[in-house]
Amino acid sequence: MGKKAEQKKKDKIVEDKTFGLKNKNRSAKVQSYIQSVSKSVNQGNPNERKRTEELEAKRRAREEKKAFEAEMAKLFRDVGKASKPATHQPPEDGDDHEAEAVDKNLGCAPEDYLFQPEDFDEVRYDERRLEEQLEAEREALKDRTDLTPVTEESFQAWKAMKRAQAAELELARVRKAKAGEGKLRGWDLWQMDKELFVDDDDADEQYEREESPDEEEDEAAYDLS
Repeated sequence: MGKKAEQKKKDKIVEDKTFGLKNKNRSAKVQSYIQSVSKSVNQGNPNERKRTEELEAKRRAREEKKAFEAEMAKLFRDVGKASKPATHQPPEDGDDHEAEAVDKNLGCAPEDYLFQPEDFDEVRYDERRLEEQLEAEREALKDRTDLTPVTEESFQAWKAMKRAQAAELELARVRKAKAGEGKLRGWDLWQMDKELFVDDDDADEQYEREESPDEEEDEAAYDLS
């Protein structure tokens, strides 16, 4: 749209907004109002201008994102082509439906498949605090009838049950080891007989080698003093 046409459009808007006002040329208040309307139309509404700028920024961001994704996809394709040629060989019997079925069932992609940006899930960032997220999760579980609420009493009962189960498993293991069906650890032997691991009170901490009578005679023969 040319500048003249745009100015005519603005003048028409001012004329419509001031239509029917009396004493346009004599009243100072009316003249002030007309000038205010004209200034607002010519300069544009600040809120409307801000909204237009935001929409334009979003549009540019979308275009930049699309261009980046297209560039990355092209880069992946170029790297895949340069790294190795297509190595897929059909089976000897000429039927690869079985291999495709295995890939589909196991959830794996073909060997020469190039991943695209749209293959990955978008990461969603939750701006809420951790406490708010936990509270929302707790509220969502209120109406569930298949869950047991965790209280201090129920938690202590659960811990006692787990300790009892662990003690039963340990006792069964020791009994199995005593019966020759397993290996006893040092801890098991200590539990069976603690006296095996107690030192003798009369034992010396330092052990000395006992000398024989022949060694004493040899020492006397060499003593020339």
